[in-house]
Amino acid sequence: MIVRLSPAIEAIMAGTAAADAAARFGYADQSHLTRDLRELAGYTPASLYRAWYEGGHDSGTFVQDAAG
Repeated sequence: MIVRLSPAIEAIMAGTAAADAAARFGYADQSHLTRDLRELAGYTPASLYRAWYEGGHDSGTFVQDAAG
């Protein structure tokens, strides 16, 4: 689940619509992506995007790597 969700999050953070990210990364539909995102990160695609950009982040990744 995390392997598929990580690039979908990256796409959403880059401005890709959630429905497009869902289709591109193998989700059945946008609601499937939203369920996984809410379960693993506690956000919907829109709330994640708002939290990231309202928090002053304008680059980088949302998912922390092992070195981070």
